Amino acid sequence: MREDLLIRARIPKNHWDCTLGQIPTNASHLPSLINYTKNIQTLVRDGKGLYFSNQPGRGKSGAAAVVAKCALANRFSVTWVEAAMVMEYRNGSYNRDGNPYIFDDNQTMYERVETCDLLVLDELYVGTSKNDYYVEKLLRTRIDAKRANIITSNMSPQGLRKQYPMLYSVLTEVTEFVSFDPSVNFRPKQ
Repeated sequence: MREDLLIRARIPKNHWDCTLGQIPTNASHLPSLINYTKNIQTLVRDGKGLYFSNQPGRGKSGAAAVVAKCALANRFSVTWVEAAMVMEYRNGSYNRDGNPYIFDDNQTMYERVETCDLLVLDELYVGTSKNDYYVEKLLRTRIDAKRANIITSNMSPQGLRKQYPMLYSVLTEVTEFVSFDPSVNFRPKQ
């Protein structure tokens, strides 16, 4: 995979080398990843996505990177964002250097996350912040436009359903919920 494509997609460098082959063959989430990457042309074009959930360190972000790289290889536009940044992108906030969040000469970051073919929304944590409103609005806009989303979260689908029943209802129409195997831990032991 060309480095410039990974940079443009904003895939974190620590996930550039993630592959399906690194996932244990007995991991319960592997079949869903294999199916999605195998059928990526149809699934992304139809706006179908994945919601990866479980505890930290189970490989959710790495798996999202595998899917994102597969989409890039199939010439889809991909953008990776931390869920916590959505409100800042939407409100036109500025980064630490005092510069606006710009994707490129033609788009702001928010325009890009709204319109790319595949959005990776990493580390979704639905709590009590104003950001929740913007994340929900973004996902509804993307789902209405049939744009695919890969979401990683420590929150179970049941937790999402309890806190945001309407968003959960919309997601169930176009998203496969994949709980990651709790016995697989990619975090280094300390």
